[in-house]
Amino acid sequence: MSTAQQLLLTALRCDIDSLHHLATTSEIVGDISGFIHALQRERGASTIYLVSQGKRFASRRKEFVQHSQEAEAVMRQRLEALAEEARPQAAARLLRRIAAVWLALDDLNALRQAIHSFAISPDAATQAFNHLISGLLAIVFEAADTSVDPDITRALVAIFHLMQGKELAGQERACGAFGFTHGHFDDAHRELIHQLVRDQQRCFDTFEEFASSEAELIWLQTLSPRTLDGIQQLRNIAYQHACQHSHQEGRVNKTLSETWYDLTTLRIDSIKAVEDTLNHQLTALCHQKIAQVHATLSGYSKFIVRSDP
Repeated sequence: MSTAQQLLLTALRCDIDSLHHLATTSEIVGDISGFIHALQRERGASTIYLVSQGKRFASRRKEFVQHSQEAEAVMRQRLEALAEEARPQAAARLLRRIAAVWLALDDLNALRQAIHSFAISPDAATQAFNHLISGLLAIVFEAADTSVDPDITRALVAIFHLMQGKELAGQERACGAFGFTHGHFDDAHRELIHQLVRDQQRCFDTFEEFASSEAELIWLQTLSPRTLDGIQQLRNIAYQHACQHSHQEGRVNKTLSETWYDLTTLRIDSIKAVEDTLNHQLTALCHQKIAQVHATLSGYSKFIVRSDP
């Protein structure tokens, strides 16, 4: 076997190893997606729990905390396995992102206790959840950035922007829950909803740019126009009823908080269903690429054997 032939065989084996790592990374992205979704629910319920001083969403928040803990356990197990591999293909930046999130997770129980005892404001609690979720999304971003396969990179970029847009939708749910449960929207929270809506659209536009035609079709079919219309109506109420000092016209009907939470949750759950589909497609794509390189390697190995004198 010539040196050139040996180098080509080694390159193909490296490609297979890298693709196996990308397949593992895609599974991690799926676990992170599940954990973020659970945290987003917990964040929204915690906002209503805090604003209502525990009169509302106490049992629902307890249920969502349990779901978050279960999703966290699954994600931790996968991340621990990646750390134990210590493979060079796991880029240093990705491992540093994971380490930072690992440290942040240690503070999660303290945050939950502060929420339970009303030792933290609704906005501060929301910001704490936002910070943790931002760190989790950074892992997904690094996964996309370290991918060397263009098709897999494109799929990861689409998933990242979909997840980012969904996170902004979750922040909007929490912000709206604050205003509707409180009975009015001040200028800061009204402007925040405006900003979150604009930023979501930018994320979803980028998602559509990188998504496959199949993924884009799933996206368009999953979102309910009726749900979107209902959310827009409530957004308009929030925009139009900002608190104007003590004027009564600045008040909004507190019972709308349930409607707001339910409608925004329907939308977020729909986005999660698209996320799940894309994650399954990403895993399948990774394994398809692995099979293709294996076939190339097998064929080239046979050719070398036949051609050797």
